[in-house]
Amino acid sequence: MAIRSSVVTVLTTPTLIVSALSATVHDRRIIILTGASASLFVGGEDVSVANGFPMALPAAQVTLELGPGDSVFGIVAAGSATINVIATR
Repeated sequence: MAIRSSVVTVLTTPTLIVSALSATVHDRRIIILTGASASLFVGGEDVSVANGFPMALPAAQVTLELGPGDSVFGIVAAGSATINVIATR
């Protein structure tokens, strides 16, 4: 199992957190951890502060199971948020 970690700065427009998988790659799990800078909302490429899954401050964590072709995006209402992501494949 490969493990990949990254730091992503999420902006006020939908920001790619984890890119889509190719059809030949097995499902993978990702964990997203927010910092204390801004509330984060996660979802698909059409994510907004109105329809995204909210991750409250000061620190929130969500675990997602992704399949082939799935991508995760994030957005903040104002400013930016730096998040940590770990993914297993």
